Amino acid sequence: MYRIPQYIPVYPIPRRDARLTSLRFGCSLAAVNFCLFIVGTVQCSRIFIYRQSHKGTEGALKEIEQDVAGSIKDVEKKVEQKL
Repeated sequence: MYRIPQYIPVYPIPRRDARLTSLRFGCSLAAVNFCLFIVGTVQCSRIFIYRQSHKGTEGALKEIEQDVAGSIKDVEKKVEQKL
């Protein structure tokens, strides 16, 4: 049968200072939050620039549409004259 020894050596467990651990965690959390802030700012600016570029193309599309409509009317007139 297995016998439990009379003397069980107990070694002190090294404890970390709670203040240092929370300070390290707080700094790393702040660093992660800062990186997320930078990424969010970049993505929002990309969305804003994309939307601004489409606002400029709407005016250009209307001008092209008017030019095409005008040229179609010219072609229709020429076709009617030949008939």
